[in-house]
Amino acid sequence: DWRDVDGVNYMGPVRTQGSCGSCYAMATVAMLEARARVASANLEQPLLSVQDVVSCSPYSQGCDSGFPYLVGKYLHDYGVVSEECFPYEGQSKPAEGARQGRSPCSSRCAAPRRRWHAANYRYVGGYFGNCSEAAMMRELVTSGPVAVGITVPQSFEEYRSGIYIENKAA
Repeated sequence: DWRDVDGVNYMGPVRTQGSCGSCYAMATVAMLEARARVASANLEQPLLSVQDVVSCSPYSQGCDSGFPYLVGKYLHDYGVVSEECFPYEGQSKPAEGARQGRSPCSSRCAAPRRRWHAANYRYVGGYFGNCSEAAMMRELVTSGPVAVGITVPQSFEEYRSGIYIENKAA
């Protein structure tokens, strides 16, 4: 539990996505923040902009969802600014430059501005569909939190508490 490792919390604040379907961006940005904290022994404690991903990434669909892997690609290729620089608005507003092949949102924030980049973004297990519980556990322990995506079956609507087991009859 990265919230309490010998009394040290490596996680950032809990955020709410509101009515924007930005869970993919929130999870991946929170993962990058936590991994920066883990790698720096908590000396670096960035609060990064989810809105940057939602509004600026040419690889995502804004508030209409997206994929953690493609957020990783955006963070690798372009980086992300701080939350202070581009606060969360909870709506898709493509910024000038996004999706036209130019550096997305390059006019955000007064210079000098720091962009945080992801290195070595990848699927746990090497490729989509090759992940295992053991590989996820190894990744969690050695590198920090991971962002995951799940396909939610219809029967999940009936879930109330405890360990979810898919009801294939529903």
